[in-house]
Amino acid sequence: MQIAWLISYVNGLPQPDRSYTMCRILECLMSNAVATNDSSMEYAVINFYTKFTVTAWNKAQKQMANSGVPFELCRQVFEVLGLVRKYPGANVKSRKMLVSLVERLMDDIQPVSESNAELQSNKAIPNIITSIRATLEELKQQPDSDHSLKQLLKWLKWLFSCLSAHHSHGQPAPDQSPYYHCSEDCECYQRNKHGMRMFIHDVEKCKIIDCLIIAAVSDADSMMSNIARELLERYPVNFCLRAVQWLHNSDYAYLRFCLFDAIRFAKQTNT
Repeated sequence: MQIAWLISYVNGLPQPDRSYTMCRILECLMSNAVATNDSSMEYAVINFYTKFTVTAWNKAQKQMANSGVPFELCRQVFEVLGLVRKYPGANVKSRKMLVSLVERLMDDIQPVSESNAELQSNKAIPNIITSIRATLEELKQQPDSDHSLKQLLKWLKWLFSCLSAHHSHGQPAPDQSPYYHCSEDCECYQRNKHGMRMFIHDVEKCKIIDCLIIAAVSDADSMMSNIARELLERYPVNFCLRAVQWLHNSDYAYLRFCLFDAIRFAKQTNT
């Protein structure tokens, strides 16, 4: 996924807005990738994260510390999720390393969840960690169990949602998703991928803006709403609608863009 336009936008922001925006955008992209299993969004997360220095992310994470939830743990769960998806094609040694990696991550998360005031209020986390540990034991006994692997992925997704700073008070069940995006596995994406490359780039912009809009509205986050609004000023809603209208599952995205633009216009009219 081509996200140079997004990097350019973030780099143009002053501090401390830049640090907060980096983390919120990364979190939105991660949440979208986890909910949709969209490999292109997962690549966007990796691309976005690696385009900024370690120093920049350390500064950004200090900004997010005010949220009460360790941002880095959330990112690590996302990273482990991506690795666990590769479990079926891994050899015996790599599978054991993946299981050990998840165990170490649970060892890191458990004491934080017990001592962090924000995480203590989420009673689901201890049960999820227990379920993950039990599933790991099942994978040790039956390394080829598809059921155990699917359960592990479900619980890791739910844990990610619990740790996410802006989604920790009403996380969805493992199978639920508010997203309706086209992904690389969709027939329409494959049909247009080679013949209409510029079209696909436009759709990619829309997918990112769409997940920011969802976060802005669902979290009532004025900062994220401003980010989405500024991006829509650079890439007008008509541009977005033209790009997504050819996708088979675009109706929800189409409506979200229209409604968000209407809300934006109403707020401008009342100010």
